[in-house]
Amino acid sequence: MQLLFGQLDPSRPTERILNGPTNEAWIDPWVAYLEELGVEFRPATPVRRFEVDGGQVAGLELADGNQVRSDEYVLAVPVEVAPEFVTPELARVAPELRRIDRLETAWMNGIQFYLREDVELTRGHQVYADAPWALTSISQRQFWTGCDLDERGPEEVAGVLSVIASDWDTPGIVYDKPARRCSREEIATEIWEQLKRHLDGPETRLTDGLLVDWFLDPALVEVGGASETRDETVEGVENRSPLLINTVGALRNRPPADVGVPNLTIASDYVRTNSDLASMESANEAGRRAANAICRRHGVRETARIWELEEPAVLEPFKHHDRIRYRLGLPHPGAVTQSLRRVTSRLGGRA
Repeated sequence: MQLLFGQLDPSRPTERILNGPTNEAWIDPWVAYLEELGVEFRPATPVRRFEVDGGQVAGLELADGNQVRSDEYVLAVPVEVAPEFVTPELARVAPELRRIDRLETAWMNGIQFYLREDVELTRGHQVYADAPWALTSISQRQFWTGCDLDERGPEEVAGVLSVIASDWDTPGIVYDKPARRCSREEIATEIWEQLKRHLDGPETRLTDGLLVDWFLDPALVEVGGASETRDETVEGVENRSPLLINTVGALRNRPPADVGVPNLTIASDYVRTNSDLASMESANEAGRRAANAICRRHGVRETARIWELEEPAVLEPFKHHDRIRYRLGLPHPGAVTQSLRRVTSRLGGRA
């Protein structure tokens, strides 16, 4: 709905993108700003578990056995990692955290192709609706106004095409295998060929001669070994950074930022937010809610604003009708409509 508003209202941008590589345009400046405020970062410091005592977090145990004590703790790890920190002791004081492992994930990973020429395609994202691997792409160079490619990487690179693959279960056009069963090299080849098939029509946009190099998401790690159920070797990749997806009933499994533990808050895109979708908006809102929870505990006036979603007023009567049906235990009107369609279809088939 928010994307639709952006498309209908000419005063709003439909989407926002960075004007340079993510680290340089966003993360590095933010880290530098926080360090100026006195924040100390300790990267490559894995944490083993929370220590819980007296209904609150008593400390952190690091992987090297050292202990860390703090006034406040923020759990801001990905959805597939969070359950590892929900020990029985923590689950007793924060029961809502038990349901995080019920949330479902899917694969959505990216690859960058480095080109000898800057192929702009269009000023925005491209959606390849009938690509087997559900591809989307964006030609980056035209937006990277603060990035000089001549100062980095091979001299022959003049353009960057970033691509996302969202369907990892449908066979591709080159190897006739789903992406999850391909090697990293095969994934790159397959995506490149799918792009060429879509872009090279009357005018040739991509050729093999343009390709200098590629970089595939390092979260995709090649695996291989004997199958437990079949007499064969299973090869492909595993995804160490899956994406949270919305499913029916998932909202109740998403914890609030403030889980009721006096010195613990949760900040990640699976926190229950107004933006009920794994996105930067949801992650940002979760961070704001976590900050507000900490401020309340220490008597500080809330300063992080939370935005409600905008919805057309014309939908209010339908939402009110749906709430009444829900309280009465009646099915959603959409479910009734689908049932009527199935009945009508069967009657039509008999005729």
